[in-house]
Amino acid sequence: MTDDLCSIDSWGLPAQIVENYKKRGIISMFPWQVECLTSDGVLDGRNLVYSAPTSAGKTMVAELLTMQTVLERDKKVLIILPFVSVVREKMLYFQELFEGTNKRVAGFMGSYTPAGGLRSVNIAIATIEKANGLINRLMEEDGLQDVGCIVVDELHMLGDSNRGYLLELLLTKIKYMSKIRSNISIQIVGMSATLPNLEMLAKWLDATLYQTNFRPVPLKEYLKIGKNVYNANNLSLSHTIEPSFLIKNDPDDIKYLCIDTILQGYSILIFCFTKKWCESLALEIASEIKRLGGVNNSKVGIDLRNQLSGENLGDVLEQLRRCPVGLETDLSKTISFGVAFHHAGLTMDERDIIEGAFKQNIVRVLIATSTLSSGVNLPARRVIVRSPHCHGFPIDILQYRQMIGRAGRMGVDTAGESYLICNENERRMGEEIATQNLPPIKSCLGVGDFSSCLKRALLEVVAGCVVCSTEEAFEYIKCTLLYISNGENLNETPIHECLKLLIEHQFVRESDNKLAPTNLGQACLAASVTPEIGLKLIKELDRARQNFVLDSELHLLYLITPYSVSDQIGHLDWFRVLGVWEKLPNSMRKVGDMIGIEEGFIVKAMTGTSFSMSSDKHKLAVHRRFYTSLLLYDLINEVPINTVVLKYGTSKGLLQSLQQSSSTFAGMVTQFCKRLGWSSLELLISQFSERLQFGVQRQLVELLRLDCLNSITARTLYNAGIQTIPELALADLRLVQRTLTKAIPYQSNINNNNTDDEDKRKNIWLAGRFALNEKEAAIFIINEARHLLQRELGLKSASWVDNNNEEEDLDTSVKIRPTSRDVTVIENSQESNKSIKSLVNVSVQNLSNSSKSVELFAEADCANTKIEEVTNKDYKRESLDLFEGSFEHTKFSITVNVSQKNNSDNLSYKSISDSYLTELININIPKELEEKWDCNNGGEIILEMSQRDVGSKKRKREEDSQTKNDSLNDIFIEPQQKYKKIEEPSTSCNKPETSNFFESTMFPDSIRIDTQLDKLLNSNGKTDTTLNVISKEMSESVMQLAFQNSFNSMSNTIISPKKNNVVAMTCKDLIISDSEDMIAGSQDTSSSGPSPRKESPIKPNANANSKLDTWVYKTKLMENIDLFARDHFPDIKRRKEITLALNVSKEISTEQKIGARIVRRSLENNRSTKLFKFNDQVLNGFAITWYKQTVVHYVDFNKIGLSGLSLLKKLLSNKNLTVNITDAKLSYKIISQCCNINPVCKFRDPFVADWLINGQQKNSLDNLIQRNLNYQGNIQTNDAVFNAFITHKLMSTLKHQLKQIYIYKTFKDIEMPIQIILAKMELYGFGLNKEHLIELNDTVNQLMANISKQVFEQSGIKFNMQSPLEWAKVKKKLKISDSSPNVLVELVQNWRKLSCLRNTHINMYITLQNNRVYCDSNTYSNTGRISMHEPNLQNIPKDYIIENEILSLRSAFVSKSDQTLVSVDFCQIELRILAHLSKDSILLSALKSPGDVFINLSSKWHNIPETEVCDELRQKTKQVCYGMLYGMGAVTLSETLNVTQDEAQKLISEFKSTFPGVNKYFNECLIQCRSMGLVKTLSGRIRHFPDINSKVPKIKSQVERQAINTIIQGSAADVTKMAMIKIDKIINQGILNSRVQLVMHLHDELIFDVENRVLDEACSTIIKTMESAVNLCVPLPVKLRKGSSWGDLK
Repeated sequence: MTDDLCSIDSWGLPAQIVENYKKRGIISMFPWQVECLTSDGVLDGRNLVYSAPTSAGKTMVAELLTMQTVLERDKKVLIILPFVSVVREKMLYFQELFEGTNKRVAGFMGSYTPAGGLRSVNIAIATIEKANGLINRLMEEDGLQDVGCIVVDELHMLGDSNRGYLLELLLTKIKYMSKIRSNISIQIVGMSATLPNLEMLAKWLDATLYQTNFRPVPLKEYLKIGKNVYNANNLSLSHTIEPSFLIKNDPDDIKYLCIDTILQGYSILIFCFTKKWCESLALEIASEIKRLGGVNNSKVGIDLRNQLSGENLGDVLEQLRRCPVGLETDLSKTISFGVAFHHAGLTMDERDIIEGAFKQNIVRVLIATSTLSSGVNLPARRVIVRSPHCHGFPIDILQYRQMIGRAGRMGVDTAGESYLICNENERRMGEEIATQNLPPIKSCLGVGDFSSCLKRALLEVVAGCVVCSTEEAFEYIKCTLLYISNGENLNETPIHECLKLLIEHQFVRESDNKLAPTNLGQACLAASVTPEIGLKLIKELDRARQNFVLDSELHLLYLITPYSVSDQIGHLDWFRVLGVWEKLPNSMRKVGDMIGIEEGFIVKAMTGTSFSMSSDKHKLAVHRRFYTSLLLYDLINEVPINTVVLKYGTSKGLLQSLQQSSSTFAGMVTQFCKRLGWSSLELLISQFSERLQFGVQRQLVELLRLDCLNSITARTLYNAGIQTIPELALADLRLVQRTLTKAIPYQSNINNNNTDDEDKRKNIWLAGRFALNEKEAAIFIINEARHLLQRELGLKSASWVDNNNEEEDLDTSVKIRPTSRDVTVIENSQESNKSIKSLVNVSVQNLSNSSKSVELFAEADCANTKIEEVTNKDYKRESLDLFEGSFEHTKFSITVNVSQKNNSDNLSYKSISDSYLTELININIPKELEEKWDCNNGGEIILEMSQRDVGSKKRKREEDSQTKNDSLNDIFIEPQQKYKKIEEPSTSCNKPETSNFFESTMFPDSIRIDTQLDKLLNSNGKTDTTLNVISKEMSESVMQLAFQNSFNSMSNTIISPKKNNVVAMTCKDLIISDSEDMIAGSQDTSSSGPSPRKESPIKPNANANSKLDTWVYKTKLMENIDLFARDHFPDIKRRKEITLALNVSKEISTEQKIGARIVRRSLENNRSTKLFKFNDQVLNGFAITWYKQTVVHYVDFNKIGLSGLSLLKKLLSNKNLTVNITDAKLSYKIISQCCNINPVCKFRDPFVADWLINGQQKNSLDNLIQRNLNYQGNIQTNDAVFNAFITHKLMSTLKHQLKQIYIYKTFKDIEMPIQIILAKMELYGFGLNKEHLIELNDTVNQLMANISKQVFEQSGIKFNMQSPLEWAKVKKKLKISDSSPNVLVELVQNWRKLSCLRNTHINMYITLQNNRVYCDSNTYSNTGRISMHEPNLQNIPKDYIIENEILSLRSAFVSKSDQTLVSVDFCQIELRILAHLSKDSILLSALKSPGDVFINLSSKWHNIPETEVCDELRQKTKQVCYGMLYGMGAVTLSETLNVTQDEAQKLISEFKSTFPGVNKYFNECLIQCRSMGLVKTLSGRIRHFPDINSKVPKIKSQVERQAINTIIQGSAADVTKMAMIKIDKIINQGILNSRVQLVMHLHDELIFDVENRVLDEACSTIIKTMESAVNLCVPLPVKLRKGSSWGDLK
């Protein structure tokens, strides 16, 4: 494999990520990584299972797939790791890797959940337990489709006896959901150790398998027995250890191997199996190093002193001394000589510092327990496994492999060495361990308490409403590893038994063979607890609610102390327990008495009695749990850790472990109470998660929201009067500095070499920071408080004005950047603040800057350092709620002006919100935004904080729609089935929003009177788009008048009665009040009138078990098309109606694909994908259902290919079939292009139906469902199966509503055919002459240059002619106006016209990829007129002349070769509609007379002969006529005609008196509109006007004009649509078929592309059809023009 293929630069990664890799020294990949990524289907989303040795770079493969998912698919990635420490480490690594991108990385571990929850995160790194909780919540909320990839590190954890079953259940749920849901496509990536049955895991996950033995640093495995060292692979003798210098008391040569490693400049890692062994061995090694290093004339001593840095080790000691627990004596002795121990007895702070020092090669020898092997990555040159057995049993082979896998640091070591130390008696055991392979993985569902695991497995999917029947439960179990490993044999008995137990214990309820969760079941799911723990909790909490002891917090603490403490706390000293019990105050003993603490039982336990009875075991667990709660009680009341350790006889590490587990359990209990509706108990318990995490009283929780503070610093600040974040943000710098000085032990100041200079004294370590002095620390803390406030307010910038003399030291500049859908991140702009990471290893960098060092080899013994008693160290701020938290975007910046506050001890306690209100002064628009930003910069410090208030954590609560009932017998939730389908993601096509199609233009245009006046009339946007609900109280007679009688009046005129050979459309075809609608209306006797917004007739009864199936359906994957046709075609043929939904996803550009250059593979090479592609949309399949079907059938093109295509073609080629489908126009285009099918069936679109009913712009499917259906489930609009099901329901409801208001015929015979006609028009496109555009562009540029030169010559001033302000200044200076007959004014106007032509039109069309323009029409307008999105051909200006140059943009739009463009335009269609409706005799006479219509009208108006009507008078008559048509008032008419308002009013009066029938008709329309709140067009379309009776004259007159305009213009649109339908029908028949294509719709003008050989016949047919489209009282003439281009039509 060439180096080019392995280069990071070759993989198409974003430049910033490539740069981040290079910063870490990674410039290329290993060949095996490339091979793995290019394995079958991996880069295309197929699951992957791969194994490689430790340190081989397994993570790199997962990183690339993570980037592909996040950056290309825009989906989330969940990375699952086994331990909290590894999660912390990986979180920081990924944050650094994605630095500079807009992707947010966050960790989910313990009780910590980042603010905003998973919704605010792109890459979530979680422990197994947290990941399972996240998946459960996503299933419950139907959010799994947002996840694109799940990475499982240590996949062999499936075989772990304690946690393996949980990982198996998690992956099973992913498998099952991907199987039943078409919109869920999650790639599973599993990294594993080399296992013998990896093939089975790959089969289970349907994954590509890749295995390699590659190690970048070779590992030499040795077995050491006595002095002999054997090769582990073949047990041959490798060498014998013969120390080159004298080592005392070193029978196993451990000390020698350590010192030899140090002398070579490397580090060594030793694994022991007890804490005491670790400590004693560390002291022995340190003592020997001290002895050897103290020999000044010895070469070994000199080399040791050179290798170990006293200065750096001194800094490590100082950091340990600053820990809340102080510096341990033994650690002080060992670290002074480069040796440390690491085990669970140390606090997390101590472990973090030691790990950091070892990584940086400061500490050279690390003795650790085996847990470190599976924790953070701490590689070393040598690894020694001290013994082959642990507590008498051979060490686990997997654990052994993980230990020795730490040997060899890439980039540092050339090889790694591992030694397994054995004596002769242990030889056989050592040889077996060294040569044994890893055992095969087995499902843990079949080990131990099978029913317990299975109960949880079933409860989670039932409570998540994923499984709703026993049959589905069986299908779910078939997705488990257990089922695969058992040879795909399913034993149904355990499943039945588990379901029976769940039902008996009221986790689940069964009704009509349907399974549904109770509140208890859902509470267990929300809290991520097992059913057993759920039962314990419900009983214990319910009992506590009846009788609470609130004298202290002990009772509450007991309730949130985990039940597992019996296993955690180990052996108890019962004498100590009795002593603690006897010293308790009465208030706390009362709690013990209530929960069952018995002094006699404690005394009995002191005697060593063995408790075998179950009742005694229960009492034992209660006593141990109560003892733990006492320990926790002291911790949260800030009793120093060392004091608690001495009092209760436990270790520091165990103490912290109990803190973390109790904090996590407190969050789980809070969620449990919340889901049960026990809000009071939830409020009491919710505070303890953070308090336990930090080990503080409630009052400090507010300050500890700052990552840089710990409990000591927070308490000191609080005591100084700085009690809240706002107070800290406004605090005096000197006060904070003095306060920090008080918190520093005096000893550190004495020992500092720079005591004479305070500014140079570095004696404060804030979380994640280097050493700082008091002033630097104070500045940093104040800035962090300010940044936190800005983040919580969502500010883009903030200025803090204070009176600090050191104001220049405070950072007042903050950058803001968006991170994801609902989170805004503000980052510190100072470069120094980029490394704040409080959840990671405490960095020990730049240690040379420290002023402290250790004299390594002094004559005195290792000094004993006094352990300081200080309170618990702060850890990363944590949020209790697992999934909640979101932040509003703030689109402006706030400048905060703050006057200096007097920070005295009497500072009042204020809430954050109060402080915000008092400090926010004014709002400013930020000058500019950062172009580059990184949501992970600064680690977790930039995470938004979760919703909590001062002193207590107040959380946003969901509205619980379920009844909150304490009685479990009444708790039952109706199952809301999650809508199912199969495999491929279904993404709704992006529907372009309706643009402003009345784009302003500077050119005279034939459509100006239409578009510009309509824009003017609809200027009141709110009035236009807000529709009124028809009053339910409206009388039946009024509604009948509105929707029935009025249609009868036009039934004789709307349809032409003429008999001819064109399309015969009779009255029965289009008249709305036909028998079908009349029957539909009369049958609904309960209706008091139509209401477009009324409740849907389909109302599922959520409380009736018998109606459980109303919203439940099953998904059936269609595998045999012939079988489906045989079984279902007869029923479909009988019903003549189906509902269809397409599964469409967006295609990723091959050029942009990560790895495309390497793989040399693209989507275009896939034949099936190419076949089913349209633009950037890929058709993956379709779902169908029909009348009263409870099954939705799904066809997956990726599985059955062309046979599925043939089925679709059979269905859509049936002209008698009606197909319900959303967005019919777009769906038609996708089907036509992707499948090469031209449907002839009839379509019904719920979007069109809703528009007809409500008259609004196009609605979303979500809104349609919520408005028309009583549906309570989650809406999944990107799921084809759900769409098919819900569209069927929708169309049933909407059809009923359409018939109620008598416009169903309009819907099916006019509006729906128009959708298909427009789809065909858009697919055909309009020819574009690029050469003409280039020539026109050159001409325009030349004219603009010439005009610019003339303007400068005329004005003598250079100015921007595009700027109204600069032009106004020039006009003022030259004393001219726009109406002045001045050459300069004309030149500027011409320049602006040219600029508009070039920038708005030419530039857009000249950059198109091909030579045809494809438009997107919009039919959802208020008046019913058809408009266009960009490119909007309706706004193409007419030709005009400037400086003798003819500028014709329309000439660029041409016909195909051997074809001609034909334009057919209705003549004065709006005026003829008005004459027909008003029946005005004078107007009718004028329109029936031969000659020019407007000359005739002008003659009648002014009582003069037609020969005396001049062009000016004719034009004025035309403008007044159209002005009246659109309800134009005197003001607008005066501006149009350039006359006074009085003259305009006179013209209006004269017009009304001349045409009295028109005036009368307008008045009647307005009276009807005021009565019913709506108007209607010729076809019966309605538009609501809720403000027609407004008391505001301006609004009322505006609405009246809109009402008149809607009637006339809407009816004209109806006529045009009817003409289009007739023409489409006739050109699809006979010789004209496929030879005449509609290319353009320009309101009342249609443009066709016609083959020359049928030109004459086509022209004759089109004219005849359009003129007879409808039967009006006046003729409906058309004008025909022909030409090779749009601009040449004649």
